[in-house]
Amino acid sequence: MAGAIDEWTREENKAFEIAIAIYNIECIEKGEWEKVSLSVPGKSIHQIKLHFMHLLMDVEAIESDQGPLPDYKYDEDENDGDDGDHADTKEKEMSIVS
Repeated sequence: MAGAIDEWTREENKAFEIAIAIYNIECIEKGEWEKVSLSVPGKSIHQIKLHFMHLLMDVEAIESDQGPLPDYKYDEDENDGDDGDHADTKEKEMSIVS
């Protein structure tokens, strides 16, 4: 059961990242998790809070050189024939959390 809670699809994670960017840390500090959860269908407020806490821990570990950089997996179907270089995409995704 715990695995189902921790598993996030690419689409759910993207929706989460966009919601965090839109509602920003100020909203989260005020405890307005409902706004974020409305943007991530299928995830409870509790799941979103846990996902956010894990995100913060990952960022802290990366910034303190205690953890590896995330290994982003991209579906080949979504490449649309590009050269597979996703550095710009990774950079944009990471800028959401900084």
